Amino acid sequence: MNVPAIIAAALTVGIISPAAAEPSSAASRQEARQTAEALIAKLDAAYNRHDAAGIASLFAEDATLVPARSSPTLGAVLSGRLQIEKFFAQAVTMFGQQTETVVDAGPIGDAGIWLVTELHLAGHGQLEGHVGGVLVRSGDGWQIRMSTVSARPPGASTAAAPAHQ
Repeated sequence: MNVPAIIAAALTVGIISPAAAEPSSAASRQEARQTAEALIAKLDAAYNRHDAAGIASLFAEDATLVPARSSPTLGAVLSGRLQIEKFFAQAVTMFGQQTETVVDAGPIGDAGIWLVTELHLAGHGQLEGHVGGVLVRSGDGWQIRMSTVSARPPGASTAAAPAHQ
């Protein structure tokens, strides 16, 4: 997953400002990763309980989710907590168990965090892939503002592609 491309995409759609995309210190990067890991742990727990409302509560009211597979009833780009809850109500019946692991994360100024995770879904079907996302402050906590999932065939290598010379 190309982290600079995720940040560029967030800049393009206006989720973050150019000043917020500047490199940060190792300490703030570690804090961002810990925050992302804590939120993803809550997401996994709600998913594995098949709690679509609990999953949706981790998303901002105006969040955007781009799932790996379009929903026949909801479409390819989901906007808002209600659509996201409806999507996950369907997803948990197909993929009963989720494990998501933070691969990398970093701060976006003082009010945001970008993250990349590795995703494994199992149940009646199987899906593996990566998730790129943006978290935003909400009160005393954090919520998912944007999440984009890319799928790969189960068991495919997650090794990074060689750098272009």
